[in-house]
Amino acid sequence: MQKDFHFYAVYVLCRGAGIKPALAKKIAYASQYVDDAKFGEAISFANGGRFQQEMTAHELIAADTLNPETQYRIFSAFHFLPGNAQNLPRVTSPEPKFRERMICTPDSGVAQELLEHVKRISNREFFPQAIGIALHVYADTFAHQDFSGLCRDFPGHGLINDADGVKVWNDESMSFEPYAPGRGIFSKTIGLLGNTANWLVNSFEMVKLGHTQVFTLPDEPYRRWKYRHVYYGLTLERNNPNIFLEASQKMHSFLGSPAIRVGLTEAQLEQPIPWDSLEGPLRNAFSQFKGTEAERCGKWLEAIRHGDFCFEEDGDRDFSLYDDKVWFEVAVYCRARFFKWWAKFGKFLGKVWVVRKFVKNEWFYVYEWRDKEGFKQSDWKKFHDAAIWHRFTVLNRIMSDRGMICG
Repeated sequence: MQKDFHFYAVYVLCRGAGIKPALAKKIAYASQYVDDAKFGEAISFANGGRFQQEMTAHELIAADTLNPETQYRIFSAFHFLPGNAQNLPRVTSPEPKFRERMICTPDSGVAQELLEHVKRISNREFFPQAIGIALHVYADTFAHQDFSGLCRDFPGHGLINDADGVKVWNDESMSFEPYAPGRGIFSKTIGLLGNTANWLVNSFEMVKLGHTQVFTLPDEPYRRWKYRHVYYGLTLERNNPNIFLEASQKMHSFLGSPAIRVGLTEAQLEQPIPWDSLEGPLRNAFSQFKGTEAERCGKWLEAIRHGDFCFEEDGDRDFSLYDDKVWFEVAVYCRARFFKWWAKFGKFLGKVWVVRKFVKNEWFYVYEWRDKEGFKQSDWKKFHDAAIWHRFTVLNRIMSDRGMICG
């Protein structure tokens, strides 16, 4: 899923569950920030102290994307939660193989147990951030179903995420047509080679990570599409509006549960909106808000501000576009300085897409960091605290208890 769901739809679901605007936005921000916390470096503060950032996302095209640690600790823990072979369309033997148990499935027992663990930490300072992270991971079990966060280092790895015959529904012809995205993974730098380059690259095992083979189709709410899952040997059809709506209903129920509400203050809560009242506006948003991610986000923002989802307070009318730097800038002061003779050359190279993906900024810059007043209570720090808790809970408790040793 993309920003239009992880931030805007999650905000709507929080509001629908009776959570007031300020806290609803905090939970929604944490949900989306799972896709934006891509830095794992430790920050050494000039005024003393050190803070280790927790990565919850990773650049798809980067030098260390395919190492086992990234696949287990980031992709599997935060984006392709293993379903333990529950409700798979097909398994290759009566006893599911490890690679089959690592395939993501919607609303699996693993996903449900994660939500139960969140309910038990209502006394922790990072409770709202943990809710947001869990909602992101849970929602992705629906969008990313039948794909895995692993693509190497176990037998038969390449077939798990392999797909062919990708087609999308065309409303004009009323039929499925072959999908040919205008720009793919390498089109920005290879230019005229465009889709040919994508086809060549996608033919190699190295990019069979997650749903790369079907591009962004699983994450776009309005899509109806189908493909042949090579590992299953089956053609699977997906109706995203229905899938996203089912995920939303279950998330609305979770957010409105007594175990969640008891962990919040009276000032943070109000009367919830019944699902029957939310279902229609959400269905319309998922199916009718089309276009690029940015265009869809703009439509969600307008609908929220105009009260299209059965709630309308000052906080909703003041709702703003998502900015992934807001929490960080409140918590940390950062100043970058060029150094040595290659400084200007490094600045030039930083504008090149390939360099941005493979070259670290630290090669060209020296950073000065300072923790701001109130750092300990900042949402940014609490997000990282929640991410530590989440990763440990998923890998070392939930999955380990099921015999999937991935920690």
